[in-house]
Amino acid sequence: MFTTTLHLNLPKLTKLLSKQRVMSWAKLVVKRIRLAREIAKQRRMLAQLNDSQLKDIGISRYDAIEESNRDFWDIPENQK
Repeated sequence: MFTTTLHLNLPKLTKLLSKQRVMSWAKLVVKRIRLAREIAKQRRMLAQLNDSQLKDIGISRYDAIEESNRDFWDIPENQK
């Protein structure tokens, strides 16, 4: 019968797991920043539409202004 002993280097394993968590968190942050930049671009484009174009998509001038004035980091819940 063969037996194997698994020796775990706990400090090294902990360090590795921490690096994985940091990398995962960093990827999430980069993803959120990219999303926020894309939404900011869409909001700028929305602000440039004329009244006829806004009417075509069913948005009032007031709503377009309100949306375009939202903060950069204000990402709608359905896009997170």
